[in-house]
Amino acid sequence: MKRQKKAAATSAPVPQDKTLSPATELEELYRVADILRLFKCSRTSLWRWVRDGQLGRPLRLGSNLIAWKRSALTSFLKSRENAEHMEATAAKQRRRV
Repeated sequence: MKRQKKAAATSAPVPQDKTLSPATELEELYRVADILRLFKCSRTSLWRWVRDGQLGRPLRLGSNLIAWKRSALTSFLKSRENAEHMEATAAKQRRRV
């Protein structure tokens, strides 16, 4: 006769709906190498942006592992786009004078 394994009493029930609610949805994380590749920038530029407060501080996931949330990177890119747009507008206005 075969023995059946007992289910662990501490395991949480699995929800039938496989979609995650917005409150429990996990956000994608990007490590340093990912950001350097995506932004085509140097490690020095990345840490200068963090030091200057342009890019938020990373999450420490372990003693040697850090990452940034996708939302932090998105807001960083939007702020840079806005800054470039404002700079271009100011340059046009200077040319008119």
